[in-house]
Amino acid sequence: MAPPTDLTLVTAADQNYFWGLYLLAASVERGHLGQRLVIFHTGLNPDSARCLHQFSRVELRQFTKTSPFGLHCRKAEAMVEVDGEYIGWLDSDCLVIGDLNECIIPLNGQIQARMRTPQETRADLRRFYQRGETPGGLPRVILDSWRADVGERATPRIDAMVPSNVFIMHARFKPFLEHWDRQIHKVLDPACGTLDARKPAYFLTDESVLNSLLAFADFAPEVAPYRLAAKHHHHIAHFMGSPKPWVRWLPRNLFYLPHVIALLEWLVQQGLEVPPLPPSFQASRQTRSVIEAHVMARWQRAGTISRKLWARLRA
Repeated sequence: MAPPTDLTLVTAADQNYFWGLYLLAASVERGHLGQRLVIFHTGLNPDSARCLHQFSRVELRQFTKTSPFGLHCRKAEAMVEVDGEYIGWLDSDCLVIGDLNECIIPLNGQIQARMRTPQETRADLRRFYQRGETPGGLPRVILDSWRADVGERATPRIDAMVPSNVFIMHARFKPFLEHWDRQIHKVLDPACGTLDARKPAYFLTDESVLNSLLAFADFAPEVAPYRLAAKHHHHIAHFMGSPKPWVRWLPRNLFYLPHVIALLEWLVQQGLEVPPLPPSFQASRQTRSVIEAHVMARWQRAGTISRKLWARLRA
């Protein structure tokens, strides 16, 4: 199916995430999604670059300037540099499942992103609620910091956060992306990783900054209903957590093991180059991969319980 509108997808990674980039590019190609997939990178070896270039939508770019921040904080910087009526960000550990062309564009023509539920918000932010505060919305301590740091609106537009791993935005909001980039440089420590427990308002780093602007910036898109979630037959998967599937499968990601095997078989049928597969992607090892995922998860849980008991005994 032909893409319904001019859509450019953007991601970023380094050589360590090659398999994530390869699966993402292959699934975008198979799903005929958008006109372009622009991959920003900080260095890929020649074999990896060749494998990615075989996909018709892929364009490889290196950032035009250096930055003290990690790639997770350079999303806005990358998105501003591309063209297209709509611009979509996909983390490099995402996978397109099926044909998304009918649901990829925001219904309101502004931004499509997944708004977290009150249950998720309580679970993610419970440590930041103050006495007497009802859990479920954004904690006051976070909203107060955002309001002061953004310095524009007094009343927040949102009472939940959207993840920054997948979102689609109209290009007229590039000034908002530029604001996001400036605000990252203003409030975040370049030395922090993807999490910063020292700062409640910005413990999710780039994602926290994005939501601070969705809440309090004068010029910001309104979040449209998210139509790319796993509850739909066609959706975008995100391989959260560590290790990633190309190292070893986690139980929560095992649903996608057959999808990955089918995608790799499709590539062979199309006559496209498939690099030597890691063991976790080999069709002959599917059963073993499932067993490994569950055994390792139980072993890690047992280790966590043992460490907690030992710490309690020593207290």
